[in-house]
Amino acid sequence: MDMNGTEVLPGISYKRLYEAILETVPFSIFILDANLKVLEANRNFLKKSRQHAKDVLGRRIEEVFPRVFSESTDLIGKVQNSFSDGDCVREGKLTYKAPGIAATVYYYLVIPLLEEGARPSLVMLLLEDITEKERLGAEVRSAWRHWASAVESVTDIIFSATPDGTIQTWNKAAEEISGYKPRALRGIKVMSLCVDESEVEKMERAFRALALGAPQRDLQIDLRDSKGQRLPVSWSFSALRDDTGHLSGIVAVGRDLTERKRMEAQLIQTAKMAAMGVMAGGIAHEIRNPLAVSSSAAQLLLDDHGDGQFRKEAAQKIYTNIAQASRIIENLLRFARPSSGAFEVFPLEASLDEIVSLVSNQLILSQITLVKRYGKQSLRVRGIKNLLQQVFLNITLNAVNAMREGGGELLVATRCKTGGERRSVLVSFTDQGCGIPRENLSRIFDPFFTTQPVGQGTGLGLSVSYSIVKQMGGCIHVTSEVGSGSTFEVELPLEP
Repeated sequence: MDMNGTEVLPGISYKRLYEAILETVPFSIFILDANLKVLEANRNFLKKSRQHAKDVLGRRIEEVFPRVFSESTDLIGKVQNSFSDGDCVREGKLTYKAPGIAATVYYYLVIPLLEEGARPSLVMLLLEDITEKERLGAEVRSAWRHWASAVESVTDIIFSATPDGTIQTWNKAAEEISGYKPRALRGIKVMSLCVDESEVEKMERAFRALALGAPQRDLQIDLRDSKGQRLPVSWSFSALRDDTGHLSGIVAVGRDLTERKRMEAQLIQTAKMAAMGVMAGGIAHEIRNPLAVSSSAAQLLLDDHGDGQFRKEAAQKIYTNIAQASRIIENLLRFARPSSGAFEVFPLEASLDEIVSLVSNQLILSQITLVKRYGKQSLRVRGIKNLLQQVFLNITLNAVNAMREGGGELLVATRCKTGGERRSVLVSFTDQGCGIPRENLSRIFDPFFTTQPVGQGTGLGLSVSYSIVKQMGGCIHVTSEVGSGSTFEVELPLEP
């Protein structure tokens, strides 16, 4: 075939196409004869070696390359072998290191140009300088090792997943905290580890929001560990996006809240015991009254009055007052009992009334009139009943303390609040006490902050109350004026 004249494309000959390819490829190309003389060398090589064609063509390859290159590599031997056995050398890599010069890495191919039934008379050598690629690859591998080491050394749960929640990676801390082995979870959706449907919904909602670009931070979504126990976790989710900006994966960092929950429970119990200490005098008086009545009736019975009606009335008084004392003690024990932490739906007004009954005598002794103003319809909330009652008790006792000097009126009211995406219930406690100075309003929910004398207040009541209400998805609002009184308003999600 005539390389000079035959057209491979209209107006383009094989020779012109060959020369165009040779001059534009981004690596060095040589055509060598059996004597290892350079017949062709492309522009890439001439430019990088800063040589002219007349200094390269017709010379042996070892004269074209620096002597140290020929001596430090076996490239020339590979070219000679290709002439003798006709084999290609593909995907070869060699490193050239000259004194005082940084190492250079080359990727090379040796391709014999065979003619039908004959030994190769020419060999094509391709050299590509991949030093920069190797350096970048080493940096990427180093960065990956550092990242992987960091992920494995942290004490938080870290996992990666596909956009639908299918687990891809599961770090060492996640294995130790949850008890699940990475190989057992790979390919499983993380939602299947949630303790119940409400937690599944929260995680799915977070993933959908993440896909829309909304950051997801500090979300408590509880898992079930390998032993079936509830594992409270605070999550932060981050989005992995492809070049087009679409969500391609999710990285989750979860902090085990088990220890924090345990300490919070201890703090809540401490605050509860402190509140009971404040109520002790009033409760003792409240129990003493029915016991005194029962004792008097019993003494009359011992006098052996023969009147049957009289004996019946005395026995009824004993029974009624013992039942009353028993109810007081039962309410007290129910309140003092540590909370199970389980959410339930319960009637709000009934819970309020139970707390009012505990402090009723306290209110009387402090010359405080209780006014209840509940809404027309019964309201139901979802939360931890025992803890919510502790909130109500803490706020009530604060009101009693604020009105200690001159008594007054304590208004307890409930109402619905509508508007926005959710409906809420508001429980307000309005006293006629001394009020809170403006400079203290921002500090009243701080742990251990109190204006009471040493030994008369722990400063935990409102701090614990704030934590409990927040845990149930609500908040506490406070308005106060010195000398006029205060209003504490507890806002909670309303259960349909």
